[in-house]
Amino acid sequence: MKAIVNVNENWGIGCEGDLLVNIPEDMKFFRAQTAGSVVIMGRKTLESFPGGKPLKGRVNLVLTRDADRISGSGIEAADVYLRSTESEADKKRFRELCNELISKKALPASERQTVLATVNTPEEAFKLCEGLDKESVFVIGGASVYELMLKYCDSCIVTINDSMREADTYFPDLYELSEWEHAVKGEEKEYEGIHYHFDSFVRKAEDA
Repeated sequence: MKAIVNVNENWGIGCEGDLLVNIPEDMKFFRAQTAGSVVIMGRKTLESFPGGKPLKGRVNLVLTRDADRISGSGIEAADVYLRSTESEADKKRFRELCNELISKKALPASERQTVLATVNTPEEAFKLCEGLDKESVFVIGGASVYELMLKYCDSCIVTINDSMREADTYFPDLYELSEWEHAVKGEEKEYEGIHYHFDSFVRKAEDA
């Protein structure tokens, strides 16, 4: 699986529950990358979406120990809600929904189902997604979920911006982690005085 994130040069990602920057091209890039995919998030990230509704045309896998706190509006907005993914039947149904959605990722979001599912632990999330197309599974936040799920990721798509806004939540600094390498630095772009670029990091081979 992959992580996808927008960070400033200090690897800050947010402040008081908000993103540090809102860059239209970055939002468009995020939508294009995750269309028809599985997106793994925490409950607070789900709540941060408009109306607390899951992302359309995706499988929204929410990592939470208290699924009862998922809002009714979020559940109602999903075409399919899987309250439990613990039994073998639940797991089979989840993977069937994922594979069906991934096979339709080239179609408009309106022609793909929106699925909302919950899971209790990072290990369960990883096991549920085993066997799926790894290019179609994304960790999207927040900070604690990034930290918990990073060990399962083999690549990270990182938008790096030069915003000076103070952050209170951070993504792990991949430059400082020996198991990661900076694979691609994208072309520098600018929006309302903020400079940014789309980069990618990959996990080094174990025998490297």
